[in-house]
Formats: sequence, structure tokens, C-alpha cells
Amino acid sequence: MSAAREHALSVNGLAYSLQSWGDDAGTRVLALHGWLDNSESFAPLAKHWQGVHIVAPDLAGHGRSAHRPLSGSYNIWDDLRELLQIADALGWQRFSLLGHSRGAMIAMLLAASMPDRIEKAAFIDGFWPLPQSPEAAPEQLGRHLHDFNRVRSEAPLFACVADAVKARQGDTRLPADLLEPMVRRNLQAAGDGWRWSTDARLRYASAFKLSDAHNRAFAKAVQCPNLIVLAEKGMAEYRDMVTAIQALPNLRMQTMPGDHHLHMTSPAAVVECLEPFF
Repeated sequence: MSAAREHALSVNGLAYSLQSWGDDAGTRVLALHGWLDNSESFAPLAKHWQGVHIVAPDLAGHGRSAHRPLSGSYNIWDDLRELLQIADALGWQRFSLLGHSRGAMIAMLLAASMPDRIEKAAFIDGFWPLPQSPEAAPEQLGRHLHDFNRVRSEAPLFACVADAVKARQGDTRLPADLLEPMVRRNLQAAGDGWRWSTDARLRYASAFKLSDAHNRAFAKAVQCPNLIVLAEKGMAEYRDMVTAIQALPNLRMQTMPGDHHLHMTSPAAVVECLEPFF
């Protein structure tokens, strides 16, 4: 596939940075990355995938896209309106979704809520968030309020990119050579070093989490064909969740060796799953 192309859009008052790959005439796929990742996470996959036009935004607060205003938040549904506006700006009335991890959760909510816009949806090691009981909601909201009202400290300063890569490896099992391009997109120069460009509020507690009943209702509302690719050392280990998801209509499931970022560590194998589906 062709090299990545950089794009910029202003959406809902926010400056978005996007990358795209492939022929504009190919199958339209809006690719949504995971928590603390960015659009660069789809670069390994794009190198192996033919016949598609992939557009991957850095979601708000990630990569080179703008942070939400101080009154904003980063609940998983907060991206939906802006993603639809991105699709509108691209001239995409109908399109397909590809999501990884948190991006898969966002994709599932979007496919369920806007079935007239979504042709197909594929999810990589993610589908719905871990549910929370209604009884836990007050405590959850309290954590959210505590996080958003505390004094924000400055992001740590790294002497070099390699140090930032090591720090990010605390959240992921990815090897340094695969992780470095994605980390670079999440950094900004600061004097003699580097700081995260990602919004620190991405680590704050969500105001509200969906219950099991909410998750199932959204998942059942997904009308388009959908495929989930699970990692043996990732989501596949959540047996109860996998059993519940397997019972859904219109869903195909495939499990592959690997861990959570298998679209980066085994991109060719993941493409073998995605190509016939799309």
C-alpha cells in the first residue's frame, strides 16, 4: 500500500490530525485507535492491506489532534459526534469501521447508534467496555469529580525519545522498534527534551460506565455485519465476555495468537482475517 498521507480538519471547534492510506476509490474504512495510542498504530496493518481506503484520525487528546476544552471530557461516547463530522467532511455518507481496544468500543457504539451510516464494522481485541453495576455509579462519579478538580501537574520531561518509549512500555507489551513511531507522534519538543502531547485527562476516571444491560442493548442494536478478532493473550482471556458476545447476531469471531496489539505485531495475519470480511 502507498505511504501515509497527512490531513488536517477542524471539527466541532477542534483541530484534528488524520493519516490515510490506499486508493481513494477503495472500500472506505474509518480506523479508530486505542487508548493512549494514535493513528500510527494502523501503519503496520496498512502496509499489508490492498483495496481499501483507510482514514485514521488521532482521536481528540491523542497524537497531533487538539485537546478537548477544560469543560470537556473523554468518555468513550464523546468522540461519536466528531467522528460523524469527520466522515461528513470526507464526503462519506456510508462507510465501514475498524476499531482497536477503546477504538473498538467507540466503533460499536457508533455502529449501534447510526446504523444508516455504517456498512460493516470490525473490532480488534475490543468490543464493549468492562461493565459496571449501577450500584457502583456514585463512587465512579466521585472519582471522576476528584480527578477533574485536582491541580494538574506538568507532563514528565524525557531526555530522549527512547526514554519515552520505555515509559510507554509500562502500558503495553510492544517491542521498542514497533512502539517508537507511535510514541513519536504522541510527543512534543520541550526545551532540551520531550513531553507527552497527549492530554493527561485521558487517564482520569470516566464520569459514568455502562452496565452489562447497556452493553448488551448496544451490541444487539448493531445491524451491519461485524467481525471481532481476539488475541489469545488479550480479550480472549475474558471468557464470560467472549461467551456473551458469541451469542450476538451478525457477528463473526476469530481468535489469533498474540496479545492486545496483534494488529501491530502480526499485521499480515490480521489482514488475512479482514480482507475477506470487507
